[in-house]
Amino acid sequence: MDNFQIINTNLYPLVTIGIPFYNSSLFLNDAIQSVLNQTYQNWQLILIDDGSTDDSLEIARLYKDKRIKIIADGKNLGLINRLNQIILLAEGKYIARMDSDDVMIYDRIEKQVKYFIQNKDCDVIGSSYYVIDNKNKLIGEKNELKLLKSKADILKKGGIAHPTVMAHTTWFLNNLYDSRFQRFEDFELWYRTVEKSNFCVLEDKLLFYRSVGVPTNKKYLQTNLGLRTFLINQFFKLDTPKFVLFIHIFKSELKIILYSLMNLFNLIDLIVLYRYKKIDEKEIENVESYLKQSLSLGINEK
Repeated sequence: MDNFQIINTNLYPLVTIGIPFYNSSLFLNDAIQSVLNQTYQNWQLILIDDGSTDDSLEIARLYKDKRIKIIADGKNLGLINRLNQIILLAEGKYIARMDSDDVMIYDRIEKQVKYFIQNKDCDVIGSSYYVIDNKNKLIGEKNELKLLKSKADILKKGGIAHPTVMAHTTWFLNNLYDSRFQRFEDFELWYRTVEKSNFCVLEDKLLFYRSVGVPTNKKYLQTNLGLRTFLINQFFKLDTPKFVLFIHIFKSELKIILYSLMNLFNLIDLIVLYRYKKIDEKEIENVESYLKQSLSLGINEK
């Protein structure tokens, strides 16, 4: 703990938190406030507007904290280009990912930085997370504790939950996102790098992931269509596990059919709800307090 406190007083921003946003006016305040409320305060926040047509940029500019850097060029370049832009602009030793509609639990950055300090061989850290809807109501939780050592592991278990990721900046600089893989850029990155990296996933839930009640129907379908094409292309490479790939290509076909049918009847949220574990009733009060503390106005603001 003493070593952590010493590092926390360094003048440079040890952690660069990157939030790209596009038409995120409904939730951007919550995302930014949860950064301001972090127990770990030695950070730089980069907010990149991807050509929003709502008042998202105006909301971002309301925050005058000297640690917040706002990038706005009026262009719509897409998420992947903005993620790579954050990597190139980062001043911190580590980069923390976050989406503009999610909420960090108040001690997320502290716990991930501590883990890096205590585990020198770790390249990338992810975590488990809670799920909320568009009104900040608790929906469920996802335990992401798993070992990821091979491409087969990524196919079987999935990668790291993207908005929970923190990684060494040098690792990100050596492994930029590939712009060819829209909507599943994270899966492609984990698949490409898993066998030359050390991925660490924490059981601690460090994020409130907004997944229910938001317009994701089209995105789910796009993700699975793109993923199917990617997996088919991988099938003909020598270093890929053929049987596991075949199973996942088959699964992706079923998902595309299912999402298409559910989309016709506006029932995608039912699929989303099925993916998450219900929070134990004994824990709900504690989890609600985590959310409240992560969003409380005025905490730790400078």
